[in-house]
Amino acid sequence: MPHPSRRSMLAGLAVAPLLLRRAAAAPVEVVVVGAGVAGLAAAMELARRRIGFRLLEARSRIGGRAWTESRSLGVPFDRGCTWLEAAGHNPFVTILRGRGHRLLREGPERLWLDGRWAGGAERAALAAAQDRLDRVIAAAGRAGRDVAVGVLWETTDRFARIAGAIAGPLEAGVELDRLSALEVWNQPGGGEFLVEGGLGAALAGWGAAVPVELDTAVTRIASIRGGVRVETDRGALEAAAAIVTASPGVLAAGGLRFEPPLAEPWASAIRNVAMGGFEKIALAFDRPVLGRASSWTLYGQEGPAGEPFTFLVRPFGQEVAIAFVGGALSAELLGAGEGAAIAWALDRLAAVLGTTVRSGFARGTATRWQIDPWTRGAYSAAIPGHWADRARLAEPIDGRIFLAGEATEPELCTVVQGALASGRRAARQVARLVRGRR
Repeated sequence: MPHPSRRSMLAGLAVAPLLLRRAAAAPVEVVVVGAGVAGLAAAMELARRRIGFRLLEARSRIGGRAWTESRSLGVPFDRGCTWLEAAGHNPFVTILRGRGHRLLREGPERLWLDGRWAGGAERAALAAAQDRLDRVIAAAGRAGRDVAVGVLWETTDRFARIAGAIAGPLEAGVELDRLSALEVWNQPGGGEFLVEGGLGAALAGWGAAVPVELDTAVTRIASIRGGVRVETDRGALEAAAAIVTASPGVLAAGGLRFEPPLAEPWASAIRNVAMGGFEKIALAFDRPVLGRASSWTLYGQEGPAGEPFTFLVRPFGQEVAIAFVGGALSAELLGAGEGAAIAWALDRLAAVLGTTVRSGFARGTATRWQIDPWTRGAYSAAIPGHWADRARLAEPIDGRIFLAGEATEPELCTVVQGALASGRRAARQVARLVRGRR
């Protein structure tokens, strides 16, 4: 399926605040569950189509997994999504630039091996391993083989292992035996941008005009005659339809129940489009100990059998380093507690940049997406053999319940533009239902 053109994705994204307020004040026709990017996009699209909605959010903020906060480190820190990926096909690049945000391409990548910076031959060996892995995945993708990358890739040397770690736990949040080759093949490529001040903050500004009922957790959605009954911890309301943007992790854990229970194929699709394990450990320093370069990426490994690791160092020149951990290691560090996770990251950074890193360390924080009750993970990763279940999640349930979120977008999963596209798609589906009943 071809990717939508940038022009079509951008068409009509701006919605006048007055139009949003009128749609939120009109008789409720649609209940939108969750004010992340998907829910905000759905609400904007409903308002554009003059359809009355109520947008309910369990948290005390909007944005969902797009969240920038400054309390932990004293500077903006994206606890959730950080990059605008596939920049050539990402409407948020134009949207945020139009709103005055500064976007920056990530700086250089450096490789550290066995106590020293890698030379040109070693960097070339890693690049060659990554190229081989890309070709292996592409061959499987072209053949339509929805198999685990681990079946296709042998980590026979250290560079093959590092390449596999980058593609698997360090990017997808799962080991290679849980990474679908077809899923990777179908993702758009292209450059990436960081957003000064935080992507979460920028997206919160983009969605700020949308009327949202915060601190309102939806507990059950029941199909009733003529529509749905949405029950919350603050009461219930009825509507013709509901758009549900909760993650597959939340739905699989029963954080939001359906009556009657979801039938096939949605029930199994929710289980098969599981959440990956991905966390960040951020370290802040009170003096210059990280060098002069800004927004550069460190890849490292101590010994050929050591666990590869990665940091984003000095984003936008801030004295901050952010470790990214995924898969089994992220669950292990999460279980050990925030202090242990910070110590793990500080040990690795000090081994690379020297002991002055320890003397300058001021504070740290670690994310906990895998145990967050409103997400149960950072982003989705379809189980190999079940990539097609993403499209099944986008099919209307009983003609009145519509799922949205990055997990429902086969070709834009895990990224914010996928959440955007899914919210708009669900709103269009609902519009056809509502207009048929007016």
